[in-house]
Amino acid sequence: MYELEFSGGAWLRLRPVPTHVYLMFRGQILAKKVIGIGPKPDPPMVEVRMKAGHIERQPAGEDAPEYQEFAARRDEWQARHDEVMADANADWVMLCRDYAVVEWSHDDRVTWAQDVPEDWQPSGAVTRAGIQLSDNLRAEYISLVLCQSWQDHEALTNIAEARVNDIADEEVAAVLAGFRLGARRTGHAVATAGTDRHPPQRLPRTNGGGARLGKRPRWLVRLFAGRKGGDDGV
Repeated sequence: MYELEFSGGAWLRLRPVPTHVYLMFRGQILAKKVIGIGPKPDPPMVEVRMKAGHIERQPAGEDAPEYQEFAARRDEWQARHDEVMADANADWVMLCRDYAVVEWSHDDRVTWAQDVPEDWQPSGAVTRAGIQLSDNLRAEYISLVLCQSWQDHEALTNIAEARVNDIADEEVAAVLAGFRLGARRTGHAVATAGTDRHPPQRLPRTNGGGARLGKRPRWLVRLFAGRKGGDDGV
């Protein structure tokens, strides 16, 4: 467990997100989103009569009608894929913050809270600008109230993803092979972070705060794009 004072004066108790939570997210949430858009279209093949008289199947040239139709479907699929990945990434970020932040204090660690104040609501300026907030009010409170600088966001992400960043690609592939979409998972508690203690730390009010806490965060979609393979990262 870490204790950090963020730039706005709030103290937070933080824990890393367990690797199993990351793997469950990839195997259940992200996989379901990606499967929903269907497979990436394959380039078209056309039959070409060779000089010897026989017919062979070859990839269609870019000037062929078949290729033009394929290009339109490919671009449409890619746009949908990018949208799905951005949506999944936003879900992951909110999950990380909700899990990693155990509790916070606004009075120099005299009292601690785990839930948002009953009367708190996000600023209307955010929604009036067209930004869609999530239904996770606790994670929004962490993002909008507790994290008041880039150093705060970076320190939180460093701690939340500390164990995720240590997973080897081979481990990811091996564990994800055991996930089945739609499978019922009951009676199994998710592993929590260890109880190792770390001395309280104050984030400096200058650039670079939190970098000493661990590896630089993979931040946003890099979590998925960094492990992409033939299955688009799932």
